Amino acid sequence: MSTTMQEKPSFSYISEALINKRQKLLIKFCELAGLEPYSQTEPLAIELKQFCQLLMDYSALCHFELFEGIINDPNTSDAVNQAVNQGYPRIKIITNKAVDFNDNYAELKNIQINRLSSDLSKLGEELAVCFEIEDRLLAML
Repeated sequence: MSTTMQEKPSFSYISEALINKRQKLLIKFCELAGLEPYSQTEPLAIELKQFCQLLMDYSALCHFELFEGIINDPNTSDAVNQAVNQGYPRIKIITNKAVDFNDNYAELKNIQINRLSSDLSKLGEELAVCFEIEDRLLAML
């Protein structure tokens, strides 16, 4: 493998990794949603911590590896660049919301447990938008 390939994984590798992380994130999302009604317990703390870690891993892969990788690739087609330019502003917003969720829920202390269901639902809506943007982009690569 060349140095260039080691420094920058191919987009097919990133696509596969993104889909894999997305599946794991969705499974954990459903498991977490299944614990409702929520109370400040150790099982919830464990599930939230695991979910938040997957959320951050997924967000980093999407935001930095996929979108910024395409932005920084001089060989990207005009059509792909246009799709990235249309989707990237929304991806940045979604990434920030994911980070906010992580900041609020990665540690089960000083959180408003009564807001978890609502916050998780809002996050799920944002992730659905993210998945749509990604899928359009991945279909072009």
